[in-house]
Amino acid sequence: MKLSMVRLVGLCLFLAWQPAESASVLTKVLSMLKTMKEAGEKEKQDEAVQYASYKTWCEGETLTKTREVGELSDQAELLKAEIETAEASSVTFNEKLEGLAADVTKWTLERDNATALRKEQKATYQETHKDYTESIQAIMGAQKVLKEEAGSAKALALLATLPLPAAEAKKVTAFLAMYHSDEESRKPEGLDSFDLATSSIKDMLDQLRDRFADERSELEKEETKRVHAYDLLAQKTKTMLSQTKASQQEMTQSKANALQSLAATKAQLQDTEASVTEQKKYLEEVKATCQQKASDFADRSKLREGELAAIGKAIDLLSSKEVALTQTRLQLKAGTALVSLRLAPEAEARAAKYLQKQAMKFNSRILSSMASRIGQSADPMAKVRNMVEGLITKLEEESTEDMEHKDWCEKEMGQNEKARTSHETDVDETQAKVESVESEVAKLASEITELISQLAENKESLSNQTEAREAEQVENNKTITDAREAYKAVTESIAVLREYYASMKKSSFIQTGKIEAAPEVFDGAYTGQGSDSVIAMLEVVQSDYSKLESTTEAQEMTADKDFTQLKSEMAVLEVQQQKDLEHKKLQKGQKETGV
Repeated sequence: MKLSMVRLVGLCLFLAWQPAESASVLTKVLSMLKTMKEAGEKEKQDEAVQYASYKTWCEGETLTKTREVGELSDQAELLKAEIETAEASSVTFNEKLEGLAADVTKWTLERDNATALRKEQKATYQETHKDYTESIQAIMGAQKVLKEEAGSAKALALLATLPLPAAEAKKVTAFLAMYHSDEESRKPEGLDSFDLATSSIKDMLDQLRDRFADERSELEKEETKRVHAYDLLAQKTKTMLSQTKASQQEMTQSKANALQSLAATKAQLQDTEASVTEQKKYLEEVKATCQQKASDFADRSKLREGELAAIGKAIDLLSSKEVALTQTRLQLKAGTALVSLRLAPEAEARAAKYLQKQAMKFNSRILSSMASRIGQSADPMAKVRNMVEGLITKLEEESTEDMEHKDWCEKEMGQNEKARTSHETDVDETQAKVESVESEVAKLASEITELISQLAENKESLSNQTEAREAEQVENNKTITDAREAYKAVTESIAVLREYYASMKKSSFIQTGKIEAAPEVFDGAYTGQGSDSVIAMLEVVQSDYSKLESTTEAQEMTADKDFTQLKSEMAVLEVQQQKDLEHKKLQKGQKETGV
């Protein structure tokens, strides 16, 4: 119960604290915000004009480069078609050169075969012609001998050696056989027959000579034809070889020229494709940059509109009665992190009234004395603090005395129990024993009455403290909510204004474009403009709200923790007292039964 009195005094001190007003900071902030709003509206209009010029350039540049890329792409397609045709021609050149090489091989082989055949034919002709000539000469020689020396052995021997065909040779053999027959059988009339045979041989030789001469003449004619045919073929093969080799050389040169032209076309295609790639890359850069600028402009415009609205909202917020009233609760001393507590006349009256009310509830002369002494000094809260410190010291001393008294009571109860036991053992008289028991019963009845009174008093005290705690919690929550809402509003204003003010330190519209040919325009996302002094002053206000919230939350947490602990302690005390009450009632009943 005494600990709850300390917490109650702390609650009184918290409810009595309200810092002084600091309206000059808000006045300066509001003035600067209005100036920034006017500047932001002008910059927004200037930026819209600048972007309109940039957008026109983007559209023209995109159209021009798109057309150039199309023309270069068409040119590249034409070059590809030329290359395809040239490569096909190269294949044709190779095929034709292969055909010409085959022709050279064919005509060379034909010439060589004809030459070999001519050589073979010539040798055969010469040999045959020689045989004919020799045969004719031999026949003519034999005819001469037969004419001059008919029937002589020389003539007959010469006939036997003549190179004659088989039929003629048979006739000569028959003639010679006739000549070598028995000479005696020859009669004059037989001479006619021999002469006739000789005449027949001569005729045969004449015919054979003429035939050999005709055949040799025919052989010579055939040879002449073959020579002429060979000469024609040789000339033809020579001409064809010459023409084919000339065509081959011309085709080779044409192929080389075509390959050179193909290489030049490929190089031109490579340059054209490189130009297409470069122009496409540039076009994509232009499109991407223009799209980014369009997006940036939309975002910047949206941000500017939002920021101007936020500035207006901040102006309204900081001009509102709620913020002004909340501001009056805060003051931060320069050069220290400690918060001074001062009471206004209204606060003094409220604190005194509250302390008096609580003094009546708890029947506390100390709280009543504190209530009557508030406002009697230049620094009443300093006096209150001193009084609280004294009260805490006094309550601690009383708590110590209570503990000592409790120990003494327990010791006495133990001794009384021992003495009572000894007395009951030693006293034999029944009357004396009855009187002793009745005395103990009366004492137990008194203790029971005291415990019941204490339980009721503790219950009432807990109820009163619960009521005070609930009032404290309501006040704390209201203060925390108000401070939190004000802090949130100022924090949002600072978050927007910090970006908005930042750009005021930069030169107006000094932009860096990614494309040299592009006109001057803003670069990147809009970061806003601002003033450090405005932010600093708002941060002072923000810090005050934050400290008010955190301090109140800490006090609320401490009060809630202490009250929870108090309830727990009182619950334990109530359980203990209930057990003591039941025990004493049981003892009293047993004593009464014994009597």
